[in-house]
Order: sequence, then C-alpha cells, then structure tokens
Amino acid sequence: MLNNILEQLKNPVKTLIEKSKEEDSKKGVIKLAIISGLSSVINVISVIISIILKYSKDSFWYSSYSADELWEKRWEAIEEAEILNVFFKNWVILAIVIAVTALVLYIIAKMVKSPKEYANNLSMVNNALIIYVVGQFLKIIGSAIYQPIELLIMYVISVYTIFSLIFAFRDSLEIESSDKLVLTTTMVLTLLVVIAVILISIITDVSLSDVITFNELLSL
Repeated sequence: MLNNILEQLKNPVKTLIEKSKEEDSKKGVIKLAIISGLSSVINVISVIISIILKYSKDSFWYSSYSADELWEKRWEAIEEAEILNVFFKNWVILAIVIAVTALVLYIIAKMVKSPKEYANNLSMVNNALIIYVVGQFLKIIGSAIYQPIELLIMYVISVYTIFSLIFAFRDSLEIESSDKLVLTTTMVLTLLVVIAVILISIITDVSLSDVITFNELLSL
C-alpha cells in the first residue's frame, strides 16, 4: 500500500488522469462530501489546538493560572468559537468550491471541444485535494514540532496540488495546441471575476462607479 501511495505521489498527473476515467458522478459526489468533511474536521482540530495553546502556562498572560482555571478558560473559548457551526459551515463552503471548480473546468473543456464530462473534472479536483487534506493534517503535526514547519508544509502541498491539477487537466483535454486553452481560460475566469464583482457590489449596496479601484471593493 505504501509503495502504491509513493508511486501516486511521484506521478500525480498520471494518477489524476487515470482516476478521472474510472470514477463516475456518484463516486465523485461521495468523495466530494468525504473530502470536504475531513478538511472541516481537521480545521476544527486546528481551532481547538490553537485555543489550548493560547491558554497555557507557557503564555505570559496565563502562567499563574492553575490547571483547572486554564481548562475553564479553554472550554469557554471553545464554546464561544461555536465549533459545530464552524464545522458545517466549512463543510458546505468547501463542497461548493469543489463543485464549482469542477464546473469551471468542465465549461473550459467544452469550449475547447474536449469530450471530457463533468464527472471527469470532479474526480480530478477531488483527488488533487486529497493531497491538500493530508497536508492539512501534516501541518498540525509540523506546528507541534516547530511553528515555521507548518508554513513550509502548506506551501509545498499547495504548489503540488495546484500544479498537479493544472497539468492533469491540460493533458486530459487531448488538444494539440494550448493557445486556445489559454485564451478560453482567460475569458472564462475574467467573466467569473466580473460577475463576482457585480454580485459583491449588489450585496454591499455599493455602485460600481463609486469604486475607484478593485482593491477598494475587496476591502469592503
């Protein structure tokens, strides 16, 4: 099993393409729910750990507190953090992000006349994010050893995940030239940004003419 995992890590693009051909929509939706759920669990664990570390004798502010007093502060902070709400909120948000990302890739694929179906793209996004979820778990372990390690781990995992997905998607399209792909991707992503800006302006009740720069809109 370990050899299989190592082989997949060494060949991320090949693995993503092969799995996308094997998994249907049903399996993709199930995997989407599992991945987003696991990521949410890890996020909740990170929140709890950060609270425990905040209220400890190593902290300047709580060094004089007894063990009972520290745990009382910790439980109060955990209750205020509304862990259950955080869990379900993150679960839903990540599930939507995965589904929408797969949809965007599907639209791009159709525009460059690729036969790829939505299930293929969903499988790619799911399997790429598995590595990212593993990275989240390793980040927790790394932070317990040495704080800067978690930043390095997430940087490496993020780069690995993003480029694995990008190149796997490109190779799976089976097109001779990437020129049309670049133009199509730029057009689709630009359109999505424009739609997002318009929606934000509507939600925040700010006229687009009142927004001097894009950064000002994002800072609202």
